[in-house]
Amino acid sequence: MRWSDVELDRAQELLDSGYSYAAAADVLNDEFSTERSYHSVRGAVRNGRIILNNRNRDATVRHTVRNSELTHEDKKAETRHFDWKEWSDEIKKIQKLKSSSDFSQQVATASIKSDKPIIIQFLGDLHFGSEGADYKVLEEVTKRIQEVENLYVVLLGDVVDNFFNGFRSATAVFGQIMSPEEQVYFVESWLKDIEPKLIAATWGNHDAWYELGGHGYNPIKVIQAKHCPYFDGIGRIFLSVNDIKYKMCVSHFFKGHSQWNPVHSMIRFSALQGGGDNSGLADIYAQGHIHEPALHQQYMHGEIRTYLRCGSLKNDDGYAKRYFSPWKIKIDFPSVVLFNESKHVVPFLTGEDALMSLACLDVK
Repeated sequence: MRWSDVELDRAQELLDSGYSYAAAADVLNDEFSTERSYHSVRGAVRNGRIILNNRNRDATVRHTVRNSELTHEDKKAETRHFDWKEWSDEIKKIQKLKSSSDFSQQVATASIKSDKPIIIQFLGDLHFGSEGADYKVLEEVTKRIQEVENLYVVLLGDVVDNFFNGFRSATAVFGQIMSPEEQVYFVESWLKDIEPKLIAATWGNHDAWYELGGHGYNPIKVIQAKHCPYFDGIGRIFLSVNDIKYKMCVSHFFKGHSQWNPVHSMIRFSALQGGGDNSGLADIYAQGHIHEPALHQQYMHGEIRTYLRCGSLKNDDGYAKRYFSPWKIKIDFPSVVLFNESKHVVPFLTGEDALMSLACLDVK
């Protein structure tokens, strides 16, 4: 369709005022009843029939009259709402739900009625599943727990070996006589037999390795918590023997280490953080982890404090000999005798010695 001079003048006027090619074509079609298009107007400019006065016209194109203009009626960015205070309120509710559903606790309160002193035996680092663990001793210790009326138990972690594929030492992985799954079943079965004597149980680093599987689930934690109070960290036990109150602070291990003092980390913790009630000190501190038993008593803040570190059921495998001790020692576990008529704590390196002491008192 040929351009008339009037159309060309009008097109130039529209383009100089900032209309786009498409918008100018729409106006021309309305005014002259033509069928001009974007390409028709653009072609007239290119072949010189329309000479634009504004050399920087692209910067002045500011409006259009096309009826197909896109608009958004429900763009989420314009209506979204986020208030941190509302989120904080909801998070607190979820935190409360999580806390109420958690298996772990920080404090456990228990009471024992007894007409004689009682024995608390601290068992740790049993390492069920290890080929180097002594299962004959396990049977003997378990029989003692079941048959001695006034003997009770606190578990100090690492009840399973639980070395997994990818661990830094293949010696440890292949030194297991049970798979990690079978170790779980073993623990569950054993706990059923000693449940009436269980006071509490703590976490262990070998037990917690189940959490490295990508899902964070620790079956050992769940199983132990169903049988007794469970501490997923440092725990405090308030035990009443008749009306005598004893305070214990236990964990798989405490922060700190000394090559000369085997109970240094517990003494350090008691001096810096207490471990009893209301920031006070406990009467007894106990841990595992190092596989060599130790005990110590001293006055602190005017009262005698007792510190115990348990040994291990596992003392004859390559990993233990390499990283803990080359010596095979008699396997038993530190214990304390708690008197029932007056407050008195007597520690022993072995449960056997604790039993012998009660026999001498004729209170077995």
